[in-house]
Amino acid sequence: MLIKAMDEDIKEYGEFAYGLALNPTKSCYPTYADGIKTKSDFFDVAERAVKKEASELLLFRLEE
Repeated sequence: MLIKAMDEDIKEYGEFAYGLALNPTKSCYPTYADGIKTKSDFFDVAERAVKKEASELLLFRLEE
């Protein structure tokens, strides 16, 4: 299920999501594995997406 992510979701799942972003078999452009974009960039983009009205950050949850 896709849900709109909130600030607390970034805190809870951010490290896991960043790990996925570093893996080229699980992510796409823009890549964070090239050493140009940083972990700080990743979290800045996520936080801006949560705060802006014109954008949203989606979180996939597998309900079991």
